Amino acid sequence: MVLWSQGVLCGNPWLFKSILTGKDYIPTNEERLKIIFKHLDYLVQNDGKFLANLKCRKHISWYLKGLNSSTKIKEEVNKAENITIVKEILKKYFDTIS
Repeated sequence: MVLWSQGVLCGNPWLFKSILTGKDYIPTNEERLKIIFKHLDYLVQNDGKFLANLKCRKHISWYLKGLNSSTKIKEEVNKAENITIVKEILKKYFDTIS
């Protein structure tokens, strides 16, 4: 609970893997995109498309933190009208940084 309130876990579901192995685990871009899409699908399933599109913005920002040229992508995601567009933006971004 304390970890969550300090923001350590936000956008870093790999923290547990780091703890178990005793060293920092850096996910591949493919792993990162897969988790983001899984999270987006979960949001849509539980909150509906409209609300999921709003909620996903902060989560995507955490997932992209520290990645090259992510500021522009975060801005695009924040302007996206629906989850389908968000996924297209993210797919294109991860294709360019891979």
